[in-house]
Order: sequence, then C-alpha cells, then structure tokens
Amino acid sequence: MSHFSRITAEIKDIEALKRACSKMGFPIEDWALCRHYFGKTLKEKVIKLPGDYDIAVKTEGDHFILEADLYSGQVAKYVGADAKDLMLNYSKEKIESEAMHFGLFVQENSNNSIEMTDPDTGGKIRVDFDENNNISFQYSGFGEQCLKFKKLEETLGILKEFTYTDEFYEEQKSTDKVVLKQ
Repeated sequence: MSHFSRITAEIKDIEALKRACSKMGFPIEDWALCRHYFGKTLKEKVIKLPGDYDIAVKTEGDHFILEADLYSGQVAKYVGADAKDLMLNYSKEKIESEAMHFGLFVQENSNNSIEMTDPDTGGKIRVDFDENNNISFQYSGFGEQCLKFKKLEETLGILKEFTYTDEFYEEQKSTDKVVLKQ
C-alpha cells in the first residue's frame, strides 16, 4: 500500500448530486418550493422527495449543504438518517466521474466499497465508505506514483488523515529484460 487517506464527504459537484438523486428516484429542481413543516419556501435548488418534505441544496462557498425539516423522520425515510444514503450515492457518483478523468477502471464491489485499477501501472485503489460519510482510500502497487491521484481525493471532501506506507518509500524495481546469448 502506497498511502492511506480518510476523507469526510462534502458535496462539491452538483452534477454528481443530480445523478445520485436521479438513481434514487428524486429530481432536483432549480428555484423551486421546498416543503417543510411550516409550509413552503422558495430555494435555489430542491431535491423533491415523495413524502411531505423536501431537501434544499444551498451553496456555501465552494461546496453545497443540505437543509431539511427533519420532523417525524419524513426525510430520513427516503435518504437515510443525516442523509447518509444520499451522501453514499453522491460519493460513488463523484468517484466514478473523477476516476474517468484519470483513466481508471472502476468496479463496485459492494454497497460500501469500490475498487479502481490503473491500466498503465496495474496499481489499485480501494475506496471504502462508512456510516459517518467518511471515505477511506487505500493504494497498492503505485509506490510514490500514488500521489498523482491526490486530486481525486481532494474533489470528494475534507482530508482528515493521510499516512504514507512502506510501499511509498520502496525503490521502483527495474523492469528491463536481460537476454543472454549463447
């Protein structure tokens, strides 16, 4: 393993959020009324949910935050407690779209894991998601070249931990072939 990173998910890409919502069956509308306990309020972007309440998507600096009326579990029924299901789907969408920019092959292993392979080096990146919207990256087979994927991590959220592993410091072995003549 070249290095290990842990990131807390943050919504930075509205298009990835739209794809995640679409897969979950929820459209995002621009300048729409967001339903809540005390009525409806006009918001910049609204995730329309099937129940009585919706989720507003608010721009805050370089990212977006979700705002919703959490009364009686109406919103949690569709997107999970603290929007965990929605954030998981967003993170997967964002990782898959960013991986394409790097030319990585993406394979989803389970609901909580994605594996990416670099076809040039054969290196692998395993991405695990936990219940607190944390994303863990584990790199293997890259050595110090794993750093070229730092941008991938940065697009997903706030870096909480970064640790180099022994593989990062190992010298790259030569792959030259030697042919002996008889």
